[in-house]
Order: sequence, then C-alpha cells, then structure tokens
Amino acid sequence: MTTHADVKPVAVVGAGCAGATAAWHLARAGVPTWLFDLQQTPGERAACGGMMLHSLRHRMRMPDDLVDGEVNRVWVIRGQERRRLDFRTPVFVNFDRCRFDAHLVGLAEDAGCVRHAGARVREWDPERSTLTWTSGGERHEASFS
Repeated sequence: MTTHADVKPVAVVGAGCAGATAAWHLARAGVPTWLFDLQQTPGERAACGGMMLHSLRHRMRMPDDLVDGEVNRVWVIRGQERRRLDFRTPVFVNFDRCRFDAHLVGLAEDAGCVRHAGARVREWDPERSTLTWTSGGERHEASFS
C-alpha cells in the first residue's frame, strides 16, 4: 500500500456493506480513509440476512465460518407459473449480515482505514473541506484538504 502526498483523504459515512467495502478498497489503494458509523460494533443494527453470488465470496475474502449456507436451487415464480432451476454448483451463499459487516470493517482497518465508532456526522463544509461529527458527547472537526 502506497500513500501519495497529493491524494486527499476520504470520509466514508456508514459502515454497512457498501460503506465498509468502499473504505476497504480506498485504503487498499493508498487513499487516507476515515470510516464513520453511529454504532460501536460493526453490523450491530443490520436487521437482515445476506445473500451474494457465490463467485463474489472469495473476492470479498469471506471466511468459511461466515457462510451459513450455499444455494444451488432457485424457484422462479411469475403469477401462477412456478419453475425450479437446479445448478450443479452453488450459485449463492447466504450469511449473517452482522458478522459480515464486522468482517468488512476489519478488512478496511487492516488496510489502514481509521474507524470512528459511535460517531454521528453532523456537517460537511465544502468551502473549508471540513467534516464535523460528535462522539461520546464531544464535538470533533477535521480538515479533508
């Protein structure tokens, strides 16, 4: 990982699947990255399970213990018509979103991303390139120029 002096830092707000993945890839590319999330624990408020294409599993570096199951049969239903599709190999994996979000945040941190847990982003001032947030009852501000 190489950090370039002319690369401006990036703030990612929200440490769900999308935010944590963005932070991970930015940090891997050498971009100084800060990840802000309201929750102390990644995935703490994810209220659903997850499913992704089996082919993405390895790209997302999903360890075996995060996989709850593999799907190789799909039902397609349209009106009264039902059709079953069977595949030789798994097409999807399903997983627990809470644990997966925590996994992605861990990858981002391992790549150099700075995480701000329990932080509520309050304001972005584009003229000054400053971000304001509160955490633990205290107000914080950082320059992103």
